Amino acid sequence: MELNNFSIRDDELKFFTKEKQLFDYQVDALKKTLKFFEIAFKNGKFDKEEIYQKYLEFDGSVSELKIKDSLIGEEKFSYLYLGKDQEEINFKDLVNRCSYWMATGSGKTLIMIKLIAILKKLIKEKKIPNKKILILAPSNSIIEQIKAHIDEFNKGNTEKLNITDLKEFNDFDDLYIYRADNIVASETKEKQLNFYDFYNNGDWYLILDEAHKGDKDESIRQKLFALIAKNGIMFNFSATFTEEIDKVTTIKDFKLDKFLTSGYGKKIALLDSSVATGSEEQKDSIIKSLMILAALKREY
Repeated sequence: MELNNFSIRDDELKFFTKEKQLFDYQVDALKKTLKFFEIAFKNGKFDKEEIYQKYLEFDGSVSELKIKDSLIGEEKFSYLYLGKDQEEINFKDLVNRCSYWMATGSGKTLIMIKLIAILKKLIKEKKIPNKKILILAPSNSIIEQIKAHIDEFNKGNTEKLNITDLKEFNDFDDLYIYRADNIVASETKEKQLNFYDFYNNGDWYLILDEAHKGDKDESIRQKLFALIAKNGIMFNFSATFTEEIDKVTTIKDFKLDKFLTSGYGKKIALLDSSVATGSEEQKDSIIKSLMILAALKREY
């Protein structure tokens, strides 16, 4: 693959449809992704060493970052990922990822869908390898929201995004969606889907929408996600990263504090000082303020 220019015109980046325009911070997230591509595909194919060196320039401590190995079914994660058994996996082997640490309400879904359109454009132009795209989301309601936004995108653009349920995985479709917590390393049954059924040798562009949230098996599932994107790229969107590897691979930081200080958050009047002391209205006002405070603290 030849050396490529990954610049895309600003007017092409900023419009979701002809009627809907992205905010500057959303456009910036896409520009940073294109910069990641420029570095990663500098030599014509994905270069983990090039990306790793860039992370080292920003934070030398990433050289010490490792994740513990664990079993995936009957095999160790390190063997499935690296072809050899190790007690720990070095960060250097896991740099094929972009994290987007963005507040709830900042429009992550719009960025994801524009990202898909960009991936398909770059694939068509042979600037990046041709791989299937998979979106994993935490709930049916969020999946329906994503599908609704894709419908909106399709109505406002000539290039269409055709999305398929991952249960229907095949050789022909290129964009899929599924619930993250239904991806397992055990037998496929009902809604649960064994990752081997669509593994494709880890040849995916994987988009995670708050997919780190889940049950006690979540640490295993994160390794499944890494395997699914082993020979591709993982794009991880969340408002609440807690794992160090997600934090250090963040290419767009627009979490709650920046979201609010940039003037995008809603201003809320917590208490009405004119309400009579001891009245039911005052009690309601106090309860509402405590609920909002709890929600903000949890989000932060």
